[in-house]
Amino acid sequence: MPAKSLSRTRLVARAARIAWLVGKHWVRFWVGWLALCVRFSGRARRRAWFGQVVLDLFRELGATFIKVGQIMSTRPDLIPEHVSRALQHLQDDVGPFALPVVLRTIEQDLGRTVATLFPEFAPVPLASASVSQVHKARLPDGRIVAVKVRRPDVVELCTLDLAVMRVGARVLNAIPSIATLAPVATVEEFGRAIFAQLDFRVEARNNRRFRENFRAEPMVVFPEVIEALSSERILTMTFIEGTKILSTRQTRSDPKLLSFPTREST
Repeated sequence: MPAKSLSRTRLVARAARIAWLVGKHWVRFWVGWLALCVRFSGRARRRAWFGQVVLDLFRELGATFIKVGQIMSTRPDLIPEHVSRALQHLQDDVGPFALPVVLRTIEQDLGRTVATLFPEFAPVPLASASVSQVHKARLPDGRIVAVKVRRPDVVELCTLDLAVMRVGARVLNAIPSIATLAPVATVEEFGRAIFAQLDFRVEARNNRRFRENFRAEPMVVFPEVIEALSSERILTMTFIEGTKILSTRQTRSDPKLLSFPTREST
């Protein structure tokens, strides 16, 4: 949705909503922190409380800020560990949207009922993140697939949020010490990245390109996109079991091989 199509009233309303939520959770944090101090709770408990409040704030702010939180959760080298650990929940536990919306989106985009397309379709999502949620299903030929469905109204919400972020970035850019961090360019780059993720056809093209590039690499496996069951809002891929990047220590995988897969290392 082009920023030009957004009314000033809607932008002001969204900015006010963001400010209200930040203020609400700020007050909530201090009330909880004082309660923990009264109960003589330890430092670890107070830190965990701060992480929980940040997590709840990002969840309530919605898709755009959840995406920011997801990025932050993978950088424990840059932000406190108790915050990054809490934000890891944003990777696949944001909260699902209603199943009827999922079914309606699939049927609108693919032109057939879900029962016709998938003999089995799990009503409970495997994961629910900022832009979409994923359901496990079975094709008529027996293959197990993951069906990724875009959240309703996420394009409009991201457009509003990015417009608000641009205003904030221009204000911050007037501060010399912050201007060196290029806040305006950062927001623009983030906007391009998030809108690329909103169109699942882009992800499908990237998937095909990576599958081709790593075709001769036995250690790298990409799920196969089911083209006939994919669209701008739907992405159907063969189902592959996996492990989160921050959870590789819980497996027998060699982190060096995961980071630098080459035929020579097999």
